[in-house]
Amino acid sequence: MSEAHSAGLVPEAVFYTAEFAADPRGRQLLEQLATSGARFRRLKPRELAELAQTEHPQGILAVVPWQPVSPAAVLAGADPLLVVADGIRDPGNLGVLWRTADAAGAAGLACTPGTVDPANPKTLRAGMGAAFHVPLAQLAPGWTAWLRRQGVRVVATAPGGTLAPEAADLTGPCALVFGNEGEGLAPQVLAAADAVVGIPMPGRAESLNVAGAAAILLYVAVRQRQSPS
Repeated sequence: MSEAHSAGLVPEAVFYTAEFAADPRGRQLLEQLATSGARFRRLKPRELAELAQTEHPQGILAVVPWQPVSPAAVLAGADPLLVVADGIRDPGNLGVLWRTADAAGAAGLACTPGTVDPANPKTLRAGMGAAFHVPLAQLAPGWTAWLRRQGVRVVATAPGGTLAPEAADLTGPCALVFGNEGEGLAPQVLAAADAVVGIPMPGRAESLNVAGAAAILLYVAVRQRQSPS
């Protein structure tokens, strides 16, 4: 809730426990929210846990207006770095990917058809506030061609990719595409990409978690963009 408040979002309703209100930091946050015009309701811990759909809620829950933006709006800035989730099914993985995109300063996260609902509670919890910092867009079928028409370089990731992360050009307008946890990216996506990057894995593991792979690629992009060659 503090992340939403710091992002300037105004809650419609706030639910909290007496224990949260008794904590100095909790009391301070409630006092800050008191001028927002939101409806407030104190709940028992069990009631808040049921509402939050989690075993260990933080003691406060808010209803905050939020909605995706258009893909064009995400690309409106200079040299945008876009993270594309293509068919990712696990809400926790999508949330961590969102959080990693936030840490790397990505312009936005875009989800293709078939990707888990980004408003899933598990996604939002795993994102740790990224939803309030990194805009989200929904891409329509034919999105690879649309991105290329916008002048965005499409860089796909795959275990069999022969291009090392450091060898890929991740500067300028660029979309890093990460695929389904089990099946990876579809052949048509790989064929349409400007480059297909693979992460060297000299160990015995067959693959990396999608969020782990994203962290590696995104920080290669960060390094290139901070120190362009």
